Amino acid sequence: MRTHRLLALALVGTTGIITTASDAPASADISPDITQLDLVGPAGSETFGADVLVLSNGNYVVTDVLHDEGGVADVGAVHLYDGMSDTVISTLTGSTASDEVGSGGIFEVGDSNFVVASGDWDNGGVVDAGAVTWVDGEIGLSGTVSATNSFIGSAASEWVGSGPIVVLTNGNFVVGNGRWDGGKGAVTLIDGNVGMIGSATSSNSLVGVTTDDGVGYDTPVALTNGSFVVGSSTFSAIGANGGAATWSDGEVGVTGPITEFNSLLGEAGDEVGSRITPLTDGDYVVESEYWDGAGNDYGAATWGNGEGGTVGMVDATNSLVGSSDDDLVGRSVFPLTNGNYVVASQYWDGPGTDLGAVTWGDGDGGTVGEVSDSNSLVGSDNDDRISNGGIFLLTNGNYVVSSTLWDGAGADLGAATWGDGATGSTVGEVSAANSLIGEFDDDYISSSGITVLTNGNYVVNSPDRNTSDLRTNTGAVTWGDGNGGTVGVVDASNSLIGGDDYDGIAVGTQTIALTNGHWVTASLLWDGEPGKPNVGAVTWGNGESGTVGEVTLANSLTGPDQFDFVGGGGLYALPTGDYLVASPLVDGDGVDRGAITWGNGNGGTTGVVSAANSLVGTADNDRVGNVRVTVLDDGDYVVRTPGWGADNLGAVTFGSGSGGVTGPITSANSLVGTSVNDAVGNVEIVDLDIGGYLVGTTSWDDAGSPDAGAVTFGRDSLGVAGAINASNSVIGTPSGVIRLDTAATRTTSGDSYPVPTFQNRVLLMRLDREPAFATTPPDVDVEIADDETSAVVTYTSPAADDVRDGPITSSCTPASGSTFPIGDTVVTCTATDSGGQTATTTFTVSVTVAAPDGPEVVSLNPGRVFASRASDETVDDLFQGDGRIAAGDFVEVDINGRAGVADDAQAVVMNVTAINPSGRGFVTTYPCGDRPLASSLNYGSAGAVVGNELVAKLSADGSVCVYTSAETDLTIDVVGYVPSWSDVISVDPARVYATRASDETVDGQQEAEGRVDAGSFIEVDIAGRGGVAASGAGAVVMNITAINPSGRGFITVYPCGDRPLASSLNYGAAGAVVGNELIAKLSATGSVCAYSSAETDLTVDVVGYVPSSSAATSVDPGRVYATRTSDETVDEEQQATGRIDAGEFVEVDIAGRAGVPASGAGAVVMNITAINPSGRGFITTYPCGTRPLASSLNYGSAGAVVGNELVAKLSADGTVCVFSSAATDLTVDVVGYIPA
Repeated sequence: MRTHRLLALALVGTTGIITTASDAPASADISPDITQLDLVGPAGSETFGADVLVLSNGNYVVTDVLHDEGGVADVGAVHLYDGMSDTVISTLTGSTASDEVGSGGIFEVGDSNFVVASGDWDNGGVVDAGAVTWVDGEIGLSGTVSATNSFIGSAASEWVGSGPIVVLTNGNFVVGNGRWDGGKGAVTLIDGNVGMIGSATSSNSLVGVTTDDGVGYDTPVALTNGSFVVGSSTFSAIGANGGAATWSDGEVGVTGPITEFNSLLGEAGDEVGSRITPLTDGDYVVESEYWDGAGNDYGAATWGNGEGGTVGMVDATNSLVGSSDDDLVGRSVFPLTNGNYVVASQYWDGPGTDLGAVTWGDGDGGTVGEVSDSNSLVGSDNDDRISNGGIFLLTNGNYVVSSTLWDGAGADLGAATWGDGATGSTVGEVSAANSLIGEFDDDYISSSGITVLTNGNYVVNSPDRNTSDLRTNTGAVTWGDGNGGTVGVVDASNSLIGGDDYDGIAVGTQTIALTNGHWVTASLLWDGEPGKPNVGAVTWGNGESGTVGEVTLANSLTGPDQFDFVGGGGLYALPTGDYLVASPLVDGDGVDRGAITWGNGNGGTTGVVSAANSLVGTADNDRVGNVRVTVLDDGDYVVRTPGWGADNLGAVTFGSGSGGVTGPITSANSLVGTSVNDAVGNVEIVDLDIGGYLVGTTSWDDAGSPDAGAVTFGRDSLGVAGAINASNSVIGTPSGVIRLDTAATRTTSGDSYPVPTFQNRVLLMRLDREPAFATTPPDVDVEIADDETSAVVTYTSPAADDVRDGPITSSCTPASGSTFPIGDTVVTCTATDSGGQTATTTFTVSVTVAAPDGPEVVSLNPGRVFASRASDETVDDLFQGDGRIAAGDFVEVDINGRAGVADDAQAVVMNVTAINPSGRGFVTTYPCGDRPLASSLNYGSAGAVVGNELVAKLSADGSVCVYTSAETDLTIDVVGYVPSWSDVISVDPARVYATRASDETVDGQQEAEGRVDAGSFIEVDIAGRGGVAASGAGAVVMNITAINPSGRGFITVYPCGDRPLASSLNYGAAGAVVGNELIAKLSATGSVCAYSSAETDLTVDVVGYVPSSSAATSVDPGRVYATRTSDETVDEEQQATGRIDAGEFVEVDIAGRAGVPASGAGAVVMNITAINPSGRGFITTYPCGTRPLASSLNYGSAGAVVGNELVAKLSADGTVCVFSSAATDLTVDVVGYIPA
């Protein structure tokens, strides 16, 4: 609920206001984004809110360890609250003075349940028995802790609940009780969704054997697979402090006493189980550095099976062990990301003293036996102490060993050695052949550690590195290859180095890994120009190949003055891949004003720190950057400067992760204090999981209330600025100050963040979220008739809700019922809650003109629309008898509105025939304008009669231009058209394949390919070329031309794969030039294959394509009619029918054959070939009935072989008729169809 601000603040500021734990909290709006709700402890509260746990289900738990109940002091109380309503669900209390219920902590277990640990709880007269109480996170548990609802101690002073409680990855939990049964100890597994009532026994727990065993004192170790291991380093049943490590299943647990049959054991003083390292694959390693073996403290590292445990006595048959006194093998074990592990033994003696060794461990079964140079990386001199600088684990499963004291050829040269994490092949002595090493005494290579990069590579930091010209501690940073290491001597050719004595590049491990794989190093002691010592420098490094050479002003961010120590406050990696540089001692215009500089993670930021590129202080000793910067999860950041201002008012500044914040700190860009020593920002920032962040200031003074404290909300992407006051912050009262719990960032189901205080109340800072739309509304598509320009559209407004601030008002613009024009209109819907918060969502209303019903290619009865000879007639007497077309000239022919073609057709299907050309040449058909480099029809000699059926794109005015390279007569017969709304796409002709050097393709690809050999094929790339879409094309409309074949033959075009029995183009003799336009199905990769039976040159010209979504369908070529006995059809129907007589026709069945459906097809795309005609003549293809005055194919002489691909309209019964003016053989091959 929302209350009047002044009233609410008056309530908050009044002392003595008490509410019961079941009352809903009072509230007050403290900013446009956040409401403060006051949750006050009930009567008897003393530490109400000292600990708050928000469960995964959004409910939350509040403890009051010193709560008094009914006059009984300090019984303690634990309250469960509903996260949505903020009302109490249950309260669990103690019953005896000083029970202090909840003093051992509260832990989430199972599915949003929790357990309450109360080590001081008294079971009647059994003092300090202790209890662990399981509580359902939804319904809670009210009443007092008792033996009927808790897991309790069985004797006085067991203090159950004060020992370790470990929550496993499966939600179950483990309770350790080292004092059970007089000190034998017990460890009990409890179901996180049920809990346990009763006490530990040998039937439900793992227990010790002697009173000194103390099982349960050591904290059990949870494994990644849900199991766990109990370490009992003081287990003494075999020998004093021999120790034990016991594996347990995380679902059923292990019970009974520790024995050699369920545990790994040591002998007296071995302290087995003192340390256990879980591996990433669910297994584990037991580290027993004090295992004696045959001497004293040889040490052992034992691999444990995470699926069943490893049992028996520790020895060299099941463990990696040392061989000399004080080898201490097993002191340091490191789990690799791939499930293997590394054992570092810097005190291993080998043949000397403290040579040191690093041993790879097999994560699938362990590595056993003595450490040696055959299974380990080892030192060569006394006190090399290999691995003394640590083991650094790379993200790719490999590792790097830092050995700063390795001598090599001198004293303490130092080394960094890459290790193979997959097979453990890195063994033998450290040397220049396998390591990055120093050159001079006291180089201490890797003394500032090794920085692991996010891409698997690494950086070695060596601030003590010296130079050959006696410069001391110039320092170096060296990039290392994470897949094989970087070896050799550190120098300027492989490292970023300092130029002066004591530059100390990367001193103090001042190198950080960026999230994008690169790195940044700070050199605090770097000297700038002469006379400016220790200005400091920060240098970006390439994480893929390294950055080498000296640190300079040109490649680094540096300070302007001596002793600025740029980078001295630390470096911070941002989630964006960028970074921040903190330099608290930069002087600027005074002394130590400090600066925070944003750096570009993809190349670095260089230059001098200033107010132009950095956030800077405004007074001496502001020291901006002296306090840890908080990087938010969303990539932005928050800078705390509690010492800002001459009076230490303090400031907190928000910075954008994508560009930073620059200029001096002011109240305009920062949250600031109002009184001396307010020190705003003296508490860590809390990054909220619901967005935004909290600023805690414990020393802020309210009027009349010193150090009352305040908590302020900062918004996502904006932050918060201005002075702290009651309108932007939750403030403390005279009865106590606010304490911000920085450890808990989870918010409740009601979007509240609990803020504990020292005044028996919890401040719930509730983010006022905007309302939420239940779903994204779907787009609305509306079709209108072609004579309409708009539509009235109604739609259902999307529903919105707000869990807190109802009711919701919602409105959309344009509103439902509005008139929407043709095209896309974005509708924006806005929901507003009762608090004024808004949310928007959008969807699109698309109004389109409905496509007319009908086929995507309209087939027509053939109709002549152009005829140059006086003897020929056109359907409308236009464009007839105009005479031969001159060589190199063109004619423009009107198409739209003639011979049945629609007025708005985008392309025409027409048969163009050249008659008696003056010589060899070609015809190009195009949509007027610039003539393309392509041919539509080719004639091989003077006097020829050659035709080709084409799909020709029309110009804007519905005409087509026809160019001829030689003088000729022409006829043009229309047989169909492509409607304006069709998915079939016509393009300007464009050549995409050419074998001859003299021909060019539209994009320079697949040109001058050389002649096609007889009986071979070529593959032509179509998709994405010549205007054809790169994806979504199902077929191509193309003109293929055979030029100068070696003899009579044919070409078959097909979608690669198996070649069909069909022809797409036929050439009758050597030296011919024959073309044909085809609709060819594309392969899955967008290509076509062209097979030639004889050697020939080829050109392929694209003129259009058919999208896969189009109703026009391409099929693999299939023969459906053949007159000769040597030819076969796909179904053996209509084959060997005999030659067609002159002046006769045949009827060819199409529907239901060769991929054409039995019904619904309106036209067929087919290739028709005349073979050995008796003389010059033509063929007309038509839908039976009356034969039109038109030609579909022309043959110029007896004995010719001439083909043409046609779009032929089908008759009502699915057939097509073929007329021939001369006797001839025929083949008909189907390549596609067009639905009616």
